[in-house]
Amino acid sequence: MANWGRLSCALCVFGNKHQWATARKVLPGQFARVKDYEAEFGVTIHRKLDVQTLADSGTPYAAATDDLIAKLRAKTYVEPILMLPWVLPAGAFGDANGSP
Repeated sequence: MANWGRLSCALCVFGNKHQWATARKVLPGQFARVKDYEAEFGVTIHRKLDVQTLADSGTPYAAATDDLIAKLRAKTYVEPILMLPWVLPAGAFGDANGSP
């Protein structure tokens, strides 16, 4: 299983089951809001499954460790910049940020 390559919204309507399982782990409050909205409005993000069922059928990415989650939630960025110069990514679609 690959890591989370999506560059768009973390709770993207195009997310797969593993991305939704990871989003539930990394962003529990936001995940709960989407789940509650689905129930409130009687519609789901996925055509056939609600986000709870979708996340339950996936596995959070191994890279979503407690240490990494803490870094992602930090108010300041202290990690090194790895891409100099920064270039515009290929896109946000698919599992690998637009790559085939």
